[in-house]
Amino acid sequence: MTSTSGLVAIARIPLVRNTAALVLNTGINGVLGLAYWIAAARLYEPATVGLGAGAVSGLLFVASLGWIGLQQVLLRFLPVAGSAAGRLIVGVYGTAIAIALLGGLAFLAFARTQPGLSFLTETGGSALGFLTAVVIWVVFSLQDPALIAIGRAAWVPLENLAFGAAKLLLLVAFTGLAGPWAILGSWILGAGWLVIVVTIAIRRRIASGPPAVLGLRRIARFALGQHAVAVLVAAPDSLVPLIVLGLLGDESTAFYYAAWTISFSIRLLAVNLGSAVTVEGARRGSTMPDPHHIRRLVGLVVVPAVAVALLAAGFVMSIYGPRYAAAGTDLLRLLILAVVPFTGLTLFVVGERIAERVGASLAVVGLTTVLTLAIDVVFLPRIGLIAAGWAMLIAQSSGFLLGRAIGRSRAG
Repeated sequence: MTSTSGLVAIARIPLVRNTAALVLNTGINGVLGLAYWIAAARLYEPATVGLGAGAVSGLLFVASLGWIGLQQVLLRFLPVAGSAAGRLIVGVYGTAIAIALLGGLAFLAFARTQPGLSFLTETGGSALGFLTAVVIWVVFSLQDPALIAIGRAAWVPLENLAFGAAKLLLLVAFTGLAGPWAILGSWILGAGWLVIVVTIAIRRRIASGPPAVLGLRRIARFALGQHAVAVLVAAPDSLVPLIVLGLLGDESTAFYYAAWTISFSIRLLAVNLGSAVTVEGARRGSTMPDPHHIRRLVGLVVVPAVAVALLAAGFVMSIYGPRYAAAGTDLLRLLILAVVPFTGLTLFVVGERIAERVGASLAVVGLTTVLTLAIDVVFLPRIGLIAAGWAMLIAQSSGFLLGRAIGRSRAG
C-alpha cells in the first residue's frame, strides 16, 4: 500500500508527469518514424529516398532557423504569461515564420545549383510549394512547446500519433508518383491539417487572468540568445545529410538518414526531458528542479533506451533491407552512443536557459557543431559513411566535457 501511494505521489510531480507524456511521444515518433522510412525503403528506389530525405532535411533546416530557438520563449515564458499568452504565441509564430521564409528563399537559391535538390526549383509552383511547406512546418513545430507550456503535455503524443499515421498513409498513397515530392508531400500534408486543429485547441485553452509583465527587451534578449544556441545545436541534423548527399551521393544519403532517424528518436528522450525541466524551472521562479529527480529520470528513461538500441541496431537496420544493414549498422551504433554525452550536454544547456544565461551554452554547442561538420567534411570522402557516426560521438563528448569543466569552475 505504501509502495502504491509512493508511486502515485511521484506521478503527481509535474516534472515526472510531463516527462512521462513526452517519453510516450518519443516512443510514438520512433515507432512511426521507423515504419515510415522502412515503407519508403520498400516502396521507393534508394535514389528516390535519398533525394526525398535531402529535401526533408532542407525543409527541417530552413524551418528550424525560424522556430527552434523561439520554442524556448514559449517554454520559458508562456507558463507565467497569464492573459498575455495569446499575444506571446502570435508574436512568436509570426517572428519564426518571417525568419524561416528568408532562410527558405536563400535555400532555394542554393538548391538551384545542386542536382540533388534542383527539383524544388523546377517551376515557380515548386518553389512556392516549398515555401508553403516551410510555413506549415514552423507552426507545426511550435505547437508542441505551446502545448507543453500551457499544461497540455499529454496532448503532444496524440498530435504526433495522428501526424505519424497520416504521413505513413500518404506515403503509401503517393507511391504512383515515384519521385521525391511524394516523400516531401507526405510530410507536409500530414502536418497541415493538424496545424488547423491544434491551433484551435490552443486558442481555447490559453490561460486567463491578469497579463504578466514580462518586458519586451527581456524576451527579445532571451530569444536571440536561445535562438543562436538552438540553431547551432540543430545545424548538424539538417546539414550532415546534405553534406553526405554532396560527397557520397543519393544512396548513401538514404542509408545515413535511416540510421539518423532511429538515433534521433532516442535523442529526443533527452530533448523532451529538457523541455519538461525548462517548464518546471520557469514555474519555480528560474530555479532548476530537484537534481535527484532529474538523475532518476535519466536513469529510468535514457540509459535503458540507449542499451536496448545498441543491442538491436543490426536487427533494426536489417528491416530496411540488406543494403541498409550493411552500410548503416555500425553508423547507427555510434550515433546511439552519442546520445549519452548529448543528454548531459542538453541538461547543461537547460540549466543555463533557466538562469537566462547564454554565453557558456554558445561555447559548448558551437564546439559540437564545428567539430561535427569539420570531421564530416574531412573524413567522409576518406573513410566513408562511418565518419558521420564518429563525428557525432566525438563532437558530443567534447561538448559534454566542456560543459562539465565550466560547471566545475563555477563551483570552485
